[in-house]
Amino acid sequence: MESVKDNTNEVTEKKSSKIVTYIKNIAIGLVGLMLVLAVIGAIARKFGG
Repeated sequence: MESVKDNTNEVTEKKSSKIVTYIKNIAIGLVGLMLVLAVIGAIARKFGG
């Protein structure tokens, strides 16, 4: 009985860590996208006047 419980906990932990990693990747991607857009906007303003 106990070993089954441990296994379920491990699986849940793995799943949650996967979700955390996924969220972190999305956050990093969004920050990178914002930086790229900011740079593009600055360049466009320079050349666009």
